[in-house]
Amino acid sequence: MKKIIAIAFFTAVLVSSCTSKSSTATSAIGPAVSTAEQIAQGKTIFESSCTRCHKLPDPTSHNPVQWVGIMNSMAPKAKLTDEQHQWVYDYIVSVKKIIISKNITMKKLVLSIVLGSAFMVSCGPKSVAVTGPKYTASEQLTQGKTIFENSCNKCHQLPDPAKHDDQGWIKTLSRMAPKAKLTDDQHQMVYDYLISVNKK
Repeated sequence: MKKIIAIAFFTAVLVSSCTSKSSTATSAIGPAVSTAEQIAQGKTIFESSCTRCHKLPDPTSHNPVQWVGIMNSMAPKAKLTDEQHQWVYDYIVSVKKIIISKNITMKKLVLSIVLGSAFMVSCGPKSVAVTGPKYTASEQLTQGKTIFENSCNKCHQLPDPAKHDDQGWIKTLSRMAPKAKLTDDQHQMVYDYLISVNKK
């Protein structure tokens, strides 16, 4: 009788160890091998199964290698099949990849904006340097006077036209015209007005 019981016991152990384990999960493969549809199913399984016993974990709280160990421990408790186990794992690691990708994209966008702004500042339109008189008509000199009086007193007291000679005003206006956002013509007309006053 004892021999019969022993034989029956070992037979049961042998059958148990050799039968298919499709009803319980084996180790996750590692890198994502699932399709987009399967990953979507993995998300559903993750959200519905993991909340039964504990708070839903953050997929970004562990790296892919750590999730292999965690999933190997938790999948049998959640009674996931091998396929479900893999789908959930692939969903979890895909979340972190998406976040990293978004961060990289955002950094690239910010960098492109900064570089674009720097390019516009360095390569944008600049005031052409005045080298000497150009406009002598009274109408143009009057416009230069109006621009001088309206633009220069926005930031400081209106300077005396006699303060500089011709070359002195060339240097001064080459520095101040861009700050006042004058066009090349306005720059020239202001200069011509100033030196015309000095000649009187």
